[in-house]
Amino acid sequence: MVDEKVNRMDSLQVLRGLAFLGVFTTHTGLRCFNGAGAWGVSVFFILSGFTMVYSYYGKNRIESVSIQKNLLFAWNKMKRLYPLHVVTTFAMAVFLFIGDIVEPIAQSVTKIVLNLALIQSWFPRKGLSVNVVSWYLCVALFSYILFPYILKFMEKDYSVSKAKKMIIILFFIQIGVALIGFLLPNLFDTNWLTVDITKWFVYNFPPVRILDFLIGCNVGYLFLVRDPAKNDKGSRYMLIELLTVFLVVIANICYIMLTPLQGAADSAHPERWWTYTIIFTISSCMIVYLFVLNKGCITKFLGNRRGLLYLGNISLYTFLIHTVVFSYLDRLCYRLAGEEFGDSGWIKLSVGFILTLAATKIWMELIKKVTFKPIRYD
Repeated sequence: MVDEKVNRMDSLQVLRGLAFLGVFTTHTGLRCFNGAGAWGVSVFFILSGFTMVYSYYGKNRIESVSIQKNLLFAWNKMKRLYPLHVVTTFAMAVFLFIGDIVEPIAQSVTKIVLNLALIQSWFPRKGLSVNVVSWYLCVALFSYILFPYILKFMEKDYSVSKAKKMIIILFFIQIGVALIGFLLPNLFDTNWLTVDITKWFVYNFPPVRILDFLIGCNVGYLFLVRDPAKNDKGSRYMLIELLTVFLVVIANICYIMLTPLQGAADSAHPERWWTYTIIFTISSCMIVYLFVLNKGCITKFLGNRRGLLYLGNISLYTFLIHTVVFSYLDRLCYRLAGEEFGDSGWIKLSVGFILTLAATKIWMELIKKVTFKPIRYD
Protein backbone atom coordinates (compact mmCIF):
# COMPACT_ATOMS: atom_id res chain seq x y z
CA MET A 1 0.00 0.00 0.00
CA VAL A 2 1.33 3.44 -0.96
CA ASP A 3 1.80 5.87 1.92
CA GLU A 4 -0.53 8.79 1.13
CA LYS A 5 1.39 11.20 3.36
CA VAL A 6 4.68 10.40 1.58
CA ASN A 7 3.02 10.95 -1.81
CA ARG A 8 1.58 14.23 -0.59
CA MET A 9 4.89 15.55 0.68
CA ASP A 10 6.61 14.39 -2.51
CA SER A 11 4.14 16.38 -4.59
CA LEU A 12 4.89 19.46 -2.50
CA GLN A 13 8.60 18.90 -3.04
CA VAL A 14 7.93 18.80 -6.78
CA LEU A 15 6.16 22.15 -6.43
CA ARG A 16 9.17 23.44 -4.50
CA GLY A 17 11.36 22.34 -7.40
CA LEU A 18 9.15 24.24 -9.86
CA ALA A 19 9.28 27.34 -7.65
CA PHE A 20 13.07 27.16 -7.56
CA LEU A 21 13.18 26.90 -11.35
CA GLY A 22 11.13 30.10 -11.46
CA VAL A 23 13.66 31.91 -9.27
CA PHE A 24 16.61 30.38 -11.11
CA THR A 25 15.41 31.33 -14.59
CA THR A 26 14.62 34.89 -13.50
CA HIS A 27 18.18 35.39 -12.26
CA THR A 28 19.58 34.40 -15.64
CA GLY A 29 18.47 37.85 -16.78
CA LEU A 30 16.48 36.52 -19.72
CA ARG A 31 13.48 38.81 -20.04
CA CYS A 32 11.06 36.02 -20.92
CA PHE A 33 11.50 34.62 -17.40
CA ASN A 34 11.25 37.89 -15.46
CA GLY A 35 7.99 37.11 -13.71
CA ALA A 36 8.85 33.51 -12.83
CA GLY A 37 11.00 34.51 -9.87
CA ALA A 38 8.30 36.60 -8.18
CA TRP A 39 5.88 33.71 -8.70
CA GLY A 40 8.39 31.24 -7.26
CA VAL A 41 9.00 33.37 -4.17
CA SER A 42 5.25 33.70 -3.62
CA VAL A 43 4.89 29.91 -3.80
CA PHE A 44 7.84 29.42 -1.43
CA PHE A 45 6.34 31.65 1.29
CA ILE A 46 2.81 30.29 1.01
CA LEU A 47 4.12 26.73 0.88
CA SER A 48 6.27 27.42 3.95
CA GLY A 49 3.24 28.56 5.95
CA PHE A 50 1.27 25.58 4.68
CA THR A 51 3.88 22.98 5.64
CA MET A 52 4.48 24.53 9.07
CA VAL A 53 0.80 24.23 10.00
CA TYR A 54 0.61 20.79 8.36
CA SER A 55 3.54 19.60 10.48
CA TYR A 56 2.72 21.25 13.83
CA TYR A 57 -1.03 21.79 14.13
CA GLY A 58 -2.62 19.58 16.79
CA LYS A 59 0.56 17.60 17.46
CA ASN A 60 1.74 19.29 20.68
CA ARG A 61 5.21 19.80 19.23
CA ILE A 62 5.29 23.35 20.67
CA GLU A 63 4.23 23.27 24.32
CA SER A 64 4.66 26.92 25.28
CA VAL A 65 5.58 30.23 23.70
CA SER A 66 7.72 33.17 24.77
CA ILE A 67 10.14 35.49 23.06
CA GLN A 68 13.10 33.41 24.23
CA LYS A 69 11.52 30.08 23.23
CA ASN A 70 10.37 31.47 19.90
CA LEU A 71 13.86 32.69 19.11
CA LEU A 72 15.22 29.24 19.96
CA PHE A 73 12.53 27.64 17.78
CA ALA A 74 13.43 29.93 14.87
CA TRP A 75 17.14 29.21 15.28
CA ASN A 76 16.47 25.46 15.28
CA LYS A 77 14.63 25.90 11.98
CA MET A 78 17.46 27.93 10.45
CA LYS A 79 20.62 26.40 11.89
CA ARG A 80 21.09 23.67 9.28
CA LEU A 81 20.91 26.18 6.44
CA TYR A 82 22.86 28.91 8.21
CA PRO A 83 26.36 27.48 7.50
CA LEU A 84 25.63 27.62 3.77
CA HIS A 85 24.37 31.17 4.20
CA VAL A 86 27.69 32.09 5.83
CA VAL A 87 29.71 30.40 3.08
CA THR A 88 27.75 32.01 0.23
CA THR A 89 27.87 35.41 1.96
CA PHE A 90 31.67 35.35 2.15
CA ALA A 91 31.91 33.93 -1.38
CA MET A 92 30.06 37.01 -2.61
CA ALA A 93 31.75 39.40 -0.14
CA VAL A 94 34.97 39.00 -2.14
CA PHE A 95 33.48 41.37 -4.73
CA LEU A 96 32.98 44.06 -2.11
CA PHE A 97 36.74 44.40 -1.81
CA ILE A 98 38.02 43.62 -5.32
CA GLY A 99 36.74 44.45 -8.77
CA ASP A 100 35.65 47.51 -10.73
CA ILE A 101 33.53 48.99 -7.93
CA VAL A 102 35.07 48.76 -4.47
CA GLU A 103 33.11 50.17 -1.54
CA PRO A 104 34.63 51.70 1.62
CA ILE A 105 35.72 49.01 4.06
CA ALA A 106 33.38 50.18 6.82
CA GLN A 107 30.41 50.01 4.47
CA SER A 108 31.36 46.54 3.26
CA VAL A 109 31.87 45.23 6.78
CA THR A 110 28.49 46.64 7.80
CA LYS A 111 26.83 44.78 4.94
CA ILE A 112 28.48 41.52 5.95
CA VAL A 113 27.44 41.94 9.61
CA LEU A 114 23.83 42.70 8.65
CA ASN A 115 23.77 39.63 6.41
CA LEU A 116 25.22 37.32 9.04
CA ALA A 117 22.64 38.64 11.53
CA LEU A 118 19.86 38.06 8.94
CA ILE A 119 18.48 41.57 9.28
CA GLN A 120 19.62 43.16 6.01
CA SER A 121 16.20 43.29 4.35
CA TRP A 122 14.82 45.41 7.18
CA PHE A 123 16.69 48.39 5.71
CA PRO A 124 15.83 50.15 2.40
CA ARG A 125 19.27 50.27 0.84
CA LYS A 126 20.32 48.73 -2.45
CA GLY A 127 22.80 45.88 -2.32
CA LEU A 128 22.53 45.15 1.39
CA SER A 129 22.06 41.45 0.64
CA VAL A 130 25.60 40.39 -0.20
CA ASN A 131 24.16 37.23 -1.72
CA VAL A 132 21.17 38.78 -3.41
CA VAL A 133 18.70 36.01 -2.53
CA SER A 134 19.54 35.93 1.18
CA TRP A 135 16.84 38.52 1.91
CA TYR A 136 14.48 35.55 1.78
CA LEU A 137 16.11 34.16 4.92
CA CYS A 138 15.31 37.38 6.80
CA VAL A 139 11.61 36.91 6.11
CA ALA A 140 11.82 33.18 6.89
CA LEU A 141 13.50 33.89 10.25
CA PHE A 142 10.85 36.48 11.13
CA SER A 143 8.11 34.00 10.15
CA TYR A 144 9.58 31.25 12.32
CA ILE A 145 9.85 33.60 15.31
CA LEU A 146 6.14 34.41 15.05
CA PHE A 147 4.93 30.95 14.10
CA PRO A 148 4.49 29.56 17.66
CA TYR A 149 2.11 32.47 18.36
CA ILE A 150 0.26 31.78 15.11
CA LEU A 151 -0.04 28.10 15.94
CA LYS A 152 -1.34 28.70 19.47
CA PHE A 153 -3.90 31.16 18.10
CA MET A 154 -5.14 28.57 15.61
CA GLU A 155 -5.24 25.76 18.15
CA LYS A 156 -7.18 27.81 20.70
CA ASP A 157 -10.36 28.79 18.87
CA TYR A 158 -10.31 28.51 15.10
CA SER A 159 -12.72 27.29 12.44
CA VAL A 160 -13.09 26.90 8.70
CA SER A 161 -15.10 30.11 8.43
CA LYS A 162 -12.47 32.04 10.41
CA ALA A 163 -9.68 30.67 8.22
CA LYS A 164 -11.50 31.65 5.02
CA LYS A 165 -12.22 35.12 6.38
CA MET A 166 -8.61 35.48 7.49
CA ILE A 167 -7.31 34.63 4.01
CA ILE A 168 -9.57 37.30 2.49
CA ILE A 169 -8.58 39.86 5.14
CA LEU A 170 -4.87 39.13 4.69
CA PHE A 171 -5.20 39.44 0.92
CA PHE A 172 -6.83 42.86 1.25
CA ILE A 173 -4.17 43.90 3.74
CA GLN A 174 -1.64 42.83 1.13
CA ILE A 175 -3.35 45.10 -1.38
CA GLY A 176 -3.38 47.91 1.19
CA VAL A 177 0.33 47.72 1.98
CA ALA A 178 1.07 47.52 -1.76
CA LEU A 179 -0.80 50.81 -2.14
CA ILE A 180 1.31 52.26 0.67
CA GLY A 181 4.35 51.13 -1.31
CA PHE A 182 2.96 52.99 -4.31
CA LEU A 183 2.73 56.20 -2.23
CA LEU A 184 6.13 55.96 -0.52
CA PRO A 185 8.19 57.67 -3.28
CA ASN A 186 5.87 60.69 -3.04
CA LEU A 187 5.79 60.78 0.76
CA PHE A 188 9.54 60.82 1.31
CA ASP A 189 12.63 62.24 -0.32
CA THR A 190 13.99 59.05 -1.88
CA ASN A 191 17.08 60.53 -3.55
CA TRP A 192 19.30 59.01 -0.86
CA LEU A 193 17.88 55.50 -1.13
CA THR A 194 19.45 54.19 -4.38
CA VAL A 195 16.77 51.50 -4.26
CA ASP A 196 13.27 50.99 -5.59
CA ILE A 197 11.49 51.88 -2.34
CA THR A 198 8.18 50.47 -3.60
CA LYS A 199 9.68 47.09 -4.45
CA TRP A 200 11.62 46.91 -1.19
CA PHE A 201 8.55 47.67 0.92
CA VAL A 202 6.17 45.35 -0.94
CA TYR A 203 8.55 42.55 -1.92
CA ASN A 204 11.40 42.41 0.62
CA PHE A 205 10.31 44.04 3.89
CA PRO A 206 9.72 41.18 6.41
CA PRO A 207 6.61 42.56 8.22
CA VAL A 208 4.91 42.95 4.84
CA ARG A 209 6.16 39.81 3.15
CA ILE A 210 5.11 37.64 6.09
CA LEU A 211 1.54 38.12 4.83
CA ASP A 212 2.21 35.38 2.28
CA PHE A 213 3.35 33.08 5.07
CA LEU A 214 0.22 33.84 7.12
CA ILE A 215 -2.02 33.13 4.14
CA GLY A 216 -0.19 29.83 3.67
CA CYS A 217 -0.80 28.95 7.33
CA ASN A 218 -4.54 29.40 6.81
CA VAL A 219 -4.49 27.36 3.60
CA GLY A 220 -2.75 24.62 5.58
CA TYR A 221 -5.43 24.75 8.26
CA LEU A 222 -8.19 24.45 5.66
CA PHE A 223 -6.48 21.41 4.22
CA LEU A 224 -6.09 19.69 7.58
CA VAL A 225 -9.74 20.13 8.60
CA ARG A 226 -11.21 19.25 5.21
CA ASP A 227 -13.41 16.19 4.81
CA PRO A 228 -10.96 13.49 3.57
CA ALA A 229 -13.85 11.23 2.64
CA LYS A 230 -15.07 13.64 0.00
CA ASN A 231 -14.43 12.06 -3.39
CA ASP A 232 -14.44 14.75 -6.03
CA LYS A 233 -14.13 13.87 -9.68
CA GLY A 234 -10.74 14.36 -11.28
CA SER A 235 -12.30 16.39 -14.10
CA ARG A 236 -13.19 19.09 -11.61
CA TYR A 237 -9.60 19.39 -10.47
CA MET A 238 -8.44 19.44 -14.07
CA LEU A 239 -10.56 22.54 -14.69
CA ILE A 240 -9.22 24.22 -11.56
CA GLU A 241 -5.67 23.34 -12.62
CA LEU A 242 -6.23 24.93 -16.03
CA LEU A 243 -7.63 28.03 -14.34
CA THR A 244 -4.59 28.16 -12.06
CA VAL A 245 -2.19 27.85 -15.00
CA PHE A 246 -4.09 30.63 -16.78
CA LEU A 247 -3.79 32.92 -13.74
CA VAL A 248 -0.06 32.20 -13.41
CA VAL A 249 0.53 32.94 -17.12
CA ILE A 250 -1.45 36.20 -16.99
CA ALA A 251 0.42 37.30 -13.87
CA ASN A 252 3.78 36.58 -15.51
CA ILE A 253 2.80 38.48 -18.65
CA CYS A 254 1.79 41.50 -16.55
CA TYR A 255 5.07 41.33 -14.64
CA ILE A 256 7.17 41.12 -17.80
CA MET A 257 5.32 43.92 -19.58
CA LEU A 258 5.89 46.31 -16.68
CA THR A 259 9.51 45.33 -16.04
CA PRO A 260 11.83 48.20 -17.06
CA LEU A 261 14.24 47.45 -19.88
CA GLN A 262 17.80 46.69 -18.89
CA GLY A 263 19.70 49.86 -18.13
CA ALA A 264 16.61 51.85 -17.16
CA ALA A 265 16.76 53.87 -13.95
CA ASP A 266 15.68 51.77 -11.01
CA SER A 267 15.41 54.28 -8.16
CA ALA A 268 11.61 53.97 -8.03
CA HIS A 269 8.88 52.25 -9.99
CA PRO A 270 5.73 52.93 -7.97
CA GLU A 271 3.52 52.00 -10.93
CA ARG A 272 4.53 48.37 -10.35
CA TRP A 273 3.08 48.26 -6.83
CA TRP A 274 0.56 45.57 -7.77
CA THR A 275 2.96 43.31 -9.68
CA TYR A 276 5.33 42.21 -6.93
CA THR A 277 3.04 40.06 -4.77
CA ILE A 278 -0.72 40.38 -5.09
CA ILE A 279 -0.99 39.19 -8.70
CA PHE A 280 0.57 35.88 -7.64
CA THR A 281 -1.15 35.31 -4.27
CA ILE A 282 -4.40 33.70 -5.42
CA SER A 283 -2.80 31.38 -7.98
CA SER A 284 -0.06 30.43 -5.48
CA CYS A 285 -2.67 29.39 -2.90
CA MET A 286 -4.50 27.40 -5.55
CA ILE A 287 -1.41 25.63 -6.82
CA VAL A 288 -0.22 24.69 -3.31
CA TYR A 289 -3.64 23.22 -2.49
CA LEU A 290 -3.85 21.40 -5.82
CA PHE A 291 -0.41 19.86 -5.46
CA VAL A 292 -1.05 18.63 -1.93
CA LEU A 293 -4.35 17.05 -3.05
CA ASN A 294 -2.62 15.58 -6.11
CA LYS A 295 -5.92 14.63 -7.77
CA GLY A 296 -5.81 16.49 -11.08
CA CYS A 297 -4.16 15.30 -14.28
CA ILE A 298 -1.50 18.02 -14.32
CA THR A 299 -0.46 17.64 -10.68
CA LYS A 300 -0.43 13.85 -10.97
CA PHE A 301 1.77 14.06 -14.05
CA LEU A 302 4.22 16.54 -12.52
CA GLY A 303 4.12 14.79 -9.15
CA ASN A 304 5.74 11.72 -10.72
CA ARG A 305 8.73 13.60 -12.17
CA ARG A 306 11.79 12.33 -10.31
CA GLY A 307 13.94 15.19 -11.57
CA LEU A 308 11.59 17.81 -10.11
CA LEU A 309 11.35 15.86 -6.85
CA TYR A 310 15.14 15.77 -6.56
CA LEU A 311 15.35 19.48 -7.34
CA GLY A 312 12.71 20.23 -4.72
CA ASN A 313 14.60 18.21 -2.11
CA ILE A 314 17.76 20.25 -2.63
CA SER A 315 16.08 23.57 -3.47
CA LEU A 316 17.06 25.45 -0.31
CA TYR A 317 20.70 24.71 -1.08
CA THR A 318 20.44 25.52 -4.79
CA PHE A 319 18.49 28.67 -3.92
CA LEU A 320 21.46 30.12 -2.05
CA ILE A 321 24.14 28.69 -4.33
CA HIS A 322 22.89 29.57 -7.83
CA THR A 323 23.41 33.35 -7.54
CA VAL A 324 26.99 32.77 -6.37
CA VAL A 325 27.59 30.52 -9.38
CA PHE A 326 26.08 33.17 -11.68
CA SER A 327 28.33 35.91 -10.28
CA TYR A 328 31.53 33.93 -10.76
CA LEU A 329 30.39 32.66 -14.16
CA ASP A 330 29.71 36.21 -15.32
CA ARG A 331 33.17 37.36 -14.34
CA LEU A 332 34.81 34.34 -15.92
CA CYS A 333 33.01 34.94 -19.23
CA TYR A 334 33.99 38.60 -19.30
CA ARG A 335 37.55 37.67 -18.40
CA LEU A 336 37.73 35.24 -21.34
CA ALA A 337 35.82 37.27 -23.93
CA GLY A 338 36.28 40.84 -22.76
CA GLU A 339 34.08 43.57 -24.19
CA GLU A 340 32.98 41.30 -27.03
CA PHE A 341 31.09 39.10 -24.60
CA GLY A 342 27.34 39.62 -24.92
CA ASP A 343 24.37 38.49 -22.89
CA SER A 344 25.24 35.68 -20.47
CA GLY A 345 21.63 34.63 -19.88
CA TRP A 346 21.69 31.46 -21.94
CA ILE A 347 25.07 30.45 -20.50
CA LYS A 348 23.65 30.83 -16.99
CA LEU A 349 20.58 28.82 -17.96
CA SER A 350 22.67 25.91 -19.22
CA VAL A 351 26.19 25.91 -17.80
CA GLY A 352 25.06 27.76 -14.69
CA PHE A 353 22.42 25.14 -13.96
CA ILE A 354 24.94 22.30 -14.22
CA LEU A 355 27.46 24.12 -12.03
CA THR A 356 24.77 24.90 -9.46
CA LEU A 357 23.83 21.23 -9.21
CA ALA A 358 27.50 20.27 -8.96
CA ALA A 359 28.21 22.83 -6.24
CA THR A 360 25.11 21.70 -4.35
CA LYS A 361 26.24 18.09 -4.52
CA ILE A 362 29.65 19.05 -3.17
CA TRP A 363 28.03 20.97 -0.30
CA MET A 364 25.72 18.07 0.57
CA GLU A 365 28.65 15.66 0.68
CA LEU A 366 30.55 18.11 2.86
CA ILE A 367 27.77 18.51 5.42
CA LYS A 368 27.45 14.74 5.69
CA LYS A 369 31.07 14.58 6.78
CA VAL A 370 30.59 17.25 9.46
CA THR A 371 27.40 15.53 10.71
CA PHE A 372 24.91 18.22 9.73
CA LYS A 373 21.55 16.57 9.14
CA PRO A 374 19.58 17.14 5.92
CA ILE A 375 17.12 20.02 5.99
CA ARG A 376 13.55 19.13 6.87
CA TYR A 377 10.69 21.14 5.36
CA ASP A 378 8.46 21.38 8.42
